[in-house]
Amino acid sequence: MPRNVLYAKSISKLIFWSALFLVSATAYADNQPPVISSVSVSTITTVAATITWTTDEASDSQVEYGTTTAYGNSTTLNTSLVTSHSQALTGLTASTLYHYRVRSKDAAGNLATSGDFTFTTAGVTIFKPNDMQYLGAFKVPGADADRPATFSYGGTAIAYDPASNGLFMTGHNWYQLSAQISIPQLVNSSSVNDLNTAALLQPFADATDGKISDIDPDSGKGEGGLIGGMLVYNGKLITTAYTYYDGSGNAVASHFVSSLDLSNSTDAQGPFKVGTVNPGAVGGYMAAVPQDMQSLLGGPAVTGQCCIAIVSRSSFGAALFAFDPNTLGVQNPAPATALVYYPQNQQPWIWGGAFDPSTNLFNAVTTIKGVFIDDASQSVIFVGSQGLGTVCYKDPPCTDGGGYGVVPGSGGGPSDYVTGLWVYKASDLAKVKDGTLQPWQVRPSAWYQLDFPISGYPRIGGVAYDPATGRLFISQMGPDRGTGYGSSPVVHVYQLNGTPPPILCMDANGDGKANLQDIVTMVQMLVGKIPPPPNFCHLDLNKDGAFSLADVVLGIRHILDGTTPTCNCA
Repeated sequence: MPRNVLYAKSISKLIFWSALFLVSATAYADNQPPVISSVSVSTITTVAATITWTTDEASDSQVEYGTTTAYGNSTTLNTSLVTSHSQALTGLTASTLYHYRVRSKDAAGNLATSGDFTFTTAGVTIFKPNDMQYLGAFKVPGADADRPATFSYGGTAIAYDPASNGLFMTGHNWYQLSAQISIPQLVNSSSVNDLNTAALLQPFADATDGKISDIDPDSGKGEGGLIGGMLVYNGKLITTAYTYYDGSGNAVASHFVSSLDLSNSTDAQGPFKVGTVNPGAVGGYMAAVPQDMQSLLGGPAVTGQCCIAIVSRSSFGAALFAFDPNTLGVQNPAPATALVYYPQNQQPWIWGGAFDPSTNLFNAVTTIKGVFIDDASQSVIFVGSQGLGTVCYKDPPCTDGGGYGVVPGSGGGPSDYVTGLWVYKASDLAKVKDGTLQPWQVRPSAWYQLDFPISGYPRIGGVAYDPATGRLFISQMGPDRGTGYGSSPVVHVYQLNGTPPPILCMDANGDGKANLQDIVTMVQMLVGKIPPPPNFCHLDLNKDGAFSLADVVLGIRHILDGTTPTCNCA
């Protein structure tokens, strides 16, 4: 057969098979969108909800939502192709009807959109004292130890450490050294002598590694620095400090970052400036923000300070700013969002007037030494001491000497001073963050007196909170007033109601254990067989802020080594 004939036949066959392939490809092309089913909503709170659904083929995940069928908001597109989908909605408003629909697109680009669904967020309930149950108290070690290694005349700036199940605490006021103590078995008694004593986990050391004076270039003129607060955050110890009497207004910074090892005397970084306000307004108490409230309040942590000497540099009442501790030393200043504070030219209180829980909620004898955030009631609670009765300044008739006090016996009760809780709605603070209100326009929703079983001067040293177990720790400085300021502090422990069950690191299947079955579940989550939980902090074993294969590898190593995994749950 001639070569040109063979060539022509080959071309004809090529055209035939190419045409057949195109016809077949067209016939079998995926032009059908995924089928969406089982759309549901769960874990509805005042500010958040979780949307789940399934598809008949692997596809991506996104939710559109809003207060009308126009939606207007959408979650970040999750491009992972899965059949079980989960998306968290955050930053919602309490007691509000929301519309939502889900969207999934397969690998071929076919998009499916569900119909409209609705849910209503939970209503706001104000935090009340009966939302916390008293568990008991304990004493601190070495109260009678030689100075400077003593908690006598101390017990301030406490912070809970989940890794050791212990507390960081600052000791004697003159030396500003901090130590770490255990949490012994609690005893509910009205007598200090009945209480168990904590063990010393880490001896006293300077958490700022000698840098505390750097917060104020003028600190050499008798304006010494004091530790204002501590917070364990992502495996680091965040410490604040402020100048005791910054009459010249020269303070420049307030925050330090170090490891949790107090014996390391060279790792403290700082001081760093936070926000644009005077460092005195942020250099005190701190708290972590629950994950589902971080969008509402504007950050993963809060910091603030109230009512210190030269009060105009802090706040004439509660003060709080949202910030991210990870920005300390990275951005200067570290960004901070105001949530509440009362500057001198805007303070709504009669500073020299008597305290009144209805009208005059702060005055010259108010102190605030801690704050905690209750997720269940969406409340922000400040803890401090409040003088009752007629306000006076210096002697006579004040007996405290040197500053403001109350006329002895004018409080109308067994003591002229009490422990107080100033309760704010988180939604009100969010209005400041959003620019709807000015920081000084927010008012507490309630004030409550908190009575400890152990009588004595209710001088608060600090507050710490363990979100995993719902334990609230409040340090009472020198509860035996008869021995003076130098007496031993006592730590009171409360259980918050509505607290979620303790989080166990690596417990992926929720059976209360951490074992090989959890590794299997984690792998299934990574390959899309089952959706990971919206809050995956207990699976973030390498604490990098993500859930990935590296966490699975680390989990396997923990099982092989027989070690206990740690995670990134704040």
